[in-house]
Amino acid sequence: MDSNNTQYLRPGNVVTVEPGVYVQDRFGIRIEDMVLVTERGQRDLNRLTHDLVLV
Repeated sequence: MDSNNTQYLRPGNVVTVEPGVYVQDRFGIRIEDMVLVTERGQRDLNRLTHDLVLV
């Protein structure tokens, strides 16, 4: 990340939001959501739920 970046997100931009949880030497998981920046905020472009599914 560049702390000197002065650019702003604008309507029409698509970005990913990628929160993750990592347990050292065991496992990690990341959720990647695509988000469209709109005039009123944001719109989630993913169609899948975030519900926990045990397999």
